[in-house]
Amino acid sequence: MARFLRTWTDDQLAKAVAEEHSWRAVARALGLSSTASWALIHRRAEELGLDTGHFRGKRTWSDEMLAEAVVGARTWSGVARKLGAGTDRASIASLQEIARRMYLRASHLQL
Repeated sequence: MARFLRTWTDDQLAKAVAEEHSWRAVARALGLSSTASWALIHRRAEELGLDTGHFRGKRTWSDEMLAEAVVGARTWSGVARKLGAGTDRASIASLQEIARRMYLRASHLQL
C-alpha cells in the first residue's frame, strides 16, 4: 500500500473543505493530484469533524437543498423535481438513501 507524505496542515484542510464543494476540489486546493490521496484527506476531515454537508459531488443540489425539498414536498417525485433530479426509480432510491443518512424526517412522503 502506498503511503503519502502529508504536505498540508489541518488549517489548510479546514479552509479547503469550507470553501469547496467536492473532495476533488479540496484535493486540488491542497495541491494534490492523486485520487489515492483523497482517502487520507477524507479520513482526516472526519477526524477533525469538518462539515461536508455542502459537498455536492456530481449533484447539482446540496444536502441543505434536499432537506428543504423534503420538508416542502408530498412525494419523492416532488422532491426530485424540486432539486432538478431524475424521477426514475434509481434516482428516487438515491435521494431516499441520502435523506436516510442525513436522518431527515420523510415519513410524510409518498412514492
